[in-house]
Amino acid sequence: MVINDSADVYKDFELCLPKAHERTMLIVIDIYKHKANKQAWTQIKAEPSVTVTIDLFFIGLVYFRKGQVKEDFLIKL
Repeated sequence: MVINDSADVYKDFELCLPKAHERTMLIVIDIYKHKANKQAWTQIKAEPSVTVTIDLFFIGLVYFRKGQVKEDFLIKL
């Protein structure tokens, strides 16, 4: 699933949650493009059902792997 740069990134994320499962990967586009996107990215990382996030600056990857310790990765190029 891909969440594009929209007016409310977190709202779009919430719409995806009911369909998310252990094998789901969400791609969030432009996580630092606007202040609201950055705030949404912070909220997404804090969501209890999210176990792994990978910050690639232009996009963020979100995983929901049950049994995994919660981890947030920041990849700097």
